[in-house]
Amino acid sequence: MALPGTYTEQLSINRTGLVTLRGETTYANDYTQNKVRIEFSRGYLTSLSRNEETPVLYSRKTDGSGLSLYNIDFVNTYPQTSNTAALAADFYGKKMAAYGCSFVGFQDTLLANQGTQVFSNCYIEGSVDFFWGYSKAFFHQCYIASNTAKGASITAQNRPSSAWAGGFVFDSCYVTYTAAYGTTMGQTYLGRPWSSYAVAVFRNSYLDKHINAAGWSIWSTSAPQTDNVFFGEFNNTGPGAWTSTTERATFVTNMTAEQSSTYDLGTFLGDISWVDNTAYGYVPSYPLAANTSTTETETETAKTFTWAVPTNGTEPPAGAVLVSVDGSVEGSFSNLTSAIASLPSDSTPQAIFIYPGTYTEQVPSIKRSGPVMLIGYTTATPGSSYSSNTVTLTQARGLSVSPLPTGHSNSETATIATGSTQIALYNIAIINSDNLDGAQKSYVTLAASLYGTHISMYGCSMIGWQDTLLTGQTNGYMYFESSYISGAIDFIWGYSAAYFKGCTIAAKQAKSCITAHNRASSSAIGAYVFDQCLFTAATTEGFSVSSLSQSVYLGRPYNSYARVVVKQSYLGSIIAPAGWKQWSTTSPNLDYVTFAEFNNTGPGNWENNAASREAFGSATLLESDSYPLSGVMDSTSWIDLTRWDSIQTPQETGTTTTVTPETTTYNGTTPPTGAFIVSKTPIENTVTYSTIQEALNALPSSSKTTATVFIYPGSYYEQLTLNKSGTTIFLGYSERPEDYSANTVTITFDHGIDTQADQSNSDGATVYATGNYFKAQNINFANTYGTATNYASLGFAVRSSKYASLYQCSVVGSQDALLINGNLFAANSYIEGTIDMIWGSGRGWEQWSKSSPQTDGVLFGEYANSGPGADTSARAAFATQLSDSEVAQFELATFFGDASWVDTTLLTSSPFVAGNATITKVVTVTQTVTVSGVTTTTATINGSQTVSVTVASTVSSKTTVTAEPTTTVTKVQTTTITNVETSSIPGKTTTVVATVISDIGTTVTPAPKTVTSTLKSTATVTSTSVTTLKASTIKSTTTVSSVVTTTAKPVSTTVTVFSTVFATSTAKQSTISTTSTLFKTVGSTDATTTSLKAKTVSATVTTTSVKTTKKTTTLSCIPTLARRSFDEVAEEDLAKRAVTEYRTSTVTVTSTALATSTVFKTGPATTITVKATVTVVSTVTLKAATPTVTVTSTATKASTVKVTGSDVTVSSTTTKTTGKATTLDPTVTVSLVPSTTVTLQSTVTKTKTVEVKSTVTQWATKTAKNAPTCA
Repeated sequence: MALPGTYTEQLSINRTGLVTLRGETTYANDYTQNKVRIEFSRGYLTSLSRNEETPVLYSRKTDGSGLSLYNIDFVNTYPQTSNTAALAADFYGKKMAAYGCSFVGFQDTLLANQGTQVFSNCYIEGSVDFFWGYSKAFFHQCYIASNTAKGASITAQNRPSSAWAGGFVFDSCYVTYTAAYGTTMGQTYLGRPWSSYAVAVFRNSYLDKHINAAGWSIWSTSAPQTDNVFFGEFNNTGPGAWTSTTERATFVTNMTAEQSSTYDLGTFLGDISWVDNTAYGYVPSYPLAANTSTTETETETAKTFTWAVPTNGTEPPAGAVLVSVDGSVEGSFSNLTSAIASLPSDSTPQAIFIYPGTYTEQVPSIKRSGPVMLIGYTTATPGSSYSSNTVTLTQARGLSVSPLPTGHSNSETATIATGSTQIALYNIAIINSDNLDGAQKSYVTLAASLYGTHISMYGCSMIGWQDTLLTGQTNGYMYFESSYISGAIDFIWGYSAAYFKGCTIAAKQAKSCITAHNRASSSAIGAYVFDQCLFTAATTEGFSVSSLSQSVYLGRPYNSYARVVVKQSYLGSIIAPAGWKQWSTTSPNLDYVTFAEFNNTGPGNWENNAASREAFGSATLLESDSYPLSGVMDSTSWIDLTRWDSIQTPQETGTTTTVTPETTTYNGTTPPTGAFIVSKTPIENTVTYSTIQEALNALPSSSKTTATVFIYPGSYYEQLTLNKSGTTIFLGYSERPEDYSANTVTITFDHGIDTQADQSNSDGATVYATGNYFKAQNINFANTYGTATNYASLGFAVRSSKYASLYQCSVVGSQDALLINGNLFAANSYIEGTIDMIWGSGRGWEQWSKSSPQTDGVLFGEYANSGPGADTSARAAFATQLSDSEVAQFELATFFGDASWVDTTLLTSSPFVAGNATITKVVTVTQTVTVSGVTTTTATINGSQTVSVTVASTVSSKTTVTAEPTTTVTKVQTTTITNVETSSIPGKTTTVVATVISDIGTTVTPAPKTVTSTLKSTATVTSTSVTTLKASTIKSTTTVSSVVTTTAKPVSTTVTVFSTVFATSTAKQSTISTTSTLFKTVGSTDATTTSLKAKTVSATVTTTSVKTTKKTTTLSCIPTLARRSFDEVAEEDLAKRAVTEYRTSTVTVTSTALATSTVFKTGPATTITVKATVTVVSTVTLKAATPTVTVTSTATKASTVKVTGSDVTVSSTTTKTTGKATTLDPTVTVSLVPSTTVTLQSTVTKTKTVEVKSTVTQWATKTAKNAPTCA
């Protein structure tokens, strides 16, 4: 079972016995929701006969035991190159099957080499001969896509003789093309004969318009190879199908039903007991030709739809085609792709109504003669807002454009595409989830590729990274209203005339541009006009306004005639002062641009940045609105203007959300109103989601909304990351909601993280709360990975600076079961684990290790506990038994500062209150206190008496208070100094000296200390050598920040020494060149808290000895067969490949033997750069408040009292500290240059005998396509 992810590797399967590979998927019926992708990039010219070195998957099994593949994508990413093979898969053997897989490449994508194979509900994409080989292969309900035109063929089948058991059958397949194919149709052939006995049959399939009228092609002009071929067609549909008016090639057979029956699965393959009938019988999400009759019946109803503005977002308009998740609504399609394919090819208006849910699909371009309206389910007025959308279209596909591969275009990555006239979309979220973090540079991920004209969107959202929205039609008109568009680089770009009304434009990357417009000339229609729009950061996706401050540009010119106008909009603080920028330094493209602004507001507008705008020099501040809607569009009859007058400019929201606890009545068994419902079984008349992840995908993205997910009983095997910027609530079904032991909902996963590796433990958490606020009630969180040593198995985790609260929940794991890097409140809950089971910001009552106890500054406190383990008599010396006053700081409201996010209505008892202690909020105060002169009081004491001395002093102080701008501080300075001395000395004279010390907030900074690091290197060399490394200079940068003292697990320092020694030795001389690189990583600059435990540091030196062998082969001619030769090998007896003709060869082999040698080599000087960030403590920022700071200063005065008797001097010191003394950790100075020099001197002497092995090469001759025939 392969877990979700992309694996970059070549996979070879040759073991005996049945092999089964399964990839994780949320939809087993076909490939559309596969989560596992195996990719590799390799291609060779076909003339080199190295095709079979290129596959991503190479399966060669000669024992007949079989291979079964389920829901895995195999992609060869090698760029398209002429006459170059880049295979996705090579199958050699009997009983091989693939269900719901995809195979993507260009030339020669899928090699059905020899044996018997079945492919069901698979996706196969390629350009030239992308189905080829000698096998008996049956393709059932497959989606076959040509990505290149240029007269290419889909199949190239080969049977060496009439007795050979081979052939390709395509049954009920969907044969079409990709967006990269181009616009010129009719250039693709179903097949061509690789040999004169080739067999290929298409039946019951849909053939798109890219298929040439002839259908089939000859092999080549010089070698047609059509004499004994069997190319057959039966009962196909589509514009490329064989009809009475089609002129098919003369060597093709239009089969009868009887002829077609010989190509049924069982008849064609024989034994099919090895076929998985369940997986084979699944109905895929994409359309099939077999559905034609049903579609025609359905579209009769669709013809009754009348084009009109939708007024109800929860009920489909009359005559609309319906779409629902898994087709759960009667009479509906399970995906949008099928619904669009069902529309009639005429000019009638059509509507598609989509019920709530997430649809993972890449929707083919919407192209038809008549108008099309897509309506997403919403409880709001259709088109009024995107924030309450419940329908999501998503997929992950990107394309590297550095450089753009030949034959590809940005458009092929789009989640949805259009290509005709008058298409309107309402309330649909469109997402391309590939590269949403921007990790891959120069990588485009379109959400929408819009061609055609009169395209409009209302209340939609488009989310991507680079090039999110393409308006591609040079003469097209498009309109966007109350929609959300986010991205990072040129994320609104293209050529059309587009008007944006009341939209939110959300940026994600600093120093980037929002628009990139292109017009062919000054007379072209193109323009982007933004009216009443908001320009801000994508805060709902985790990007802050502050991180993008004054760093995002409104646009740059894609060519010299670009035209972009921003008017009556709010330009947030993210907008750079210059507003606009040139295309590049080498191509400014500013000659004829129109960049204009009018009547905008916000800190980023022209008026607030006039000097910078004018300095840019190519933008204009308009004096009037010269770009009205009617002046930009060709007409407004196709635009829905029902909300035009009521639209208001969206406003920028702050990054801090005030949370109000959920007040909806909840009894444990009834979902609250508006909740998203998760259930393993459908519920009548209720929208449900079968997995929690599906429900999360459907949640509104707005931070202003509180989303509630109600979960019915069951165990849900899922790993979840809760990243909604607002509040997310999980409610589990429970008949006794006050008791966690009665919970019926469990979220479980089994992922462990090696704590000795460079990976964050949080990656393994079953549920990870990374959004602002998360609340759960009656939910069990479990990680069942097990108790393996040094493996963390987290049940629940909360990210730093985030908030989570658990009520009547349980968290079960093993090591590190509960991670708290943020703020967590748990009540009436159960937590189970082993080592460090609750960790993150403090750990158990035990020193970290003997060598590093780390107990100096910890606070491990206990207060008023009970039970057998509460006895404190033998507690560790560094544990603290807290008093009432000391424990008061840990009361709920004081500990969190703001506990408004805690739902106290769910608590069965009140949080503790510590005695009668008084809590005073701490404000950092720096004071300089000047004490007036010392007052001396003299008194005479006779006999035994009590002396009371009251010393009054005047203290003047200077107070500096640092607080947030909104904080008002009122300082009350009260200084009372009382010194009471009691002496009982009969008949003595006593001199009493009272020293009063004023200590008002103390900061102690220890002196810096120097740390010297010594690095040792262990090298293993496979030849006898002595290597001496010169002294290395280490540059170190250390950043220390300190406000509040905290203690966490130690940050590991990883030192990795990579040394590679290449040695070539002969009997006469030896030369070794050594390259040594030392990488040292200290700490992390990531703002996210990650706790890593200490790990072993290792150093490895590898020596490689290279043997050079020269071989020369002379052949008199090339064998007869053009590509490969198989002589009369039947399917039942798979033969090894052989050369059909042997001729005299001359082989010259020159061998160079390597002798053992001893080499003494002094390694070159190595420069080592160390960048270290040492974070001593965390920073706490207090929310705005109006505290009262009371400073009680104690000063000490010296007093002298004279009494009778002998002279006795009593020294009394009274010290009272007001404020809290803060002791900073010692300043750690790592100064390795020049004060510290780390010298690596490693002398390794090791002798190894070099064994010269002889290599026996078995020659096999392979012949590529188009090779000349032997004479």
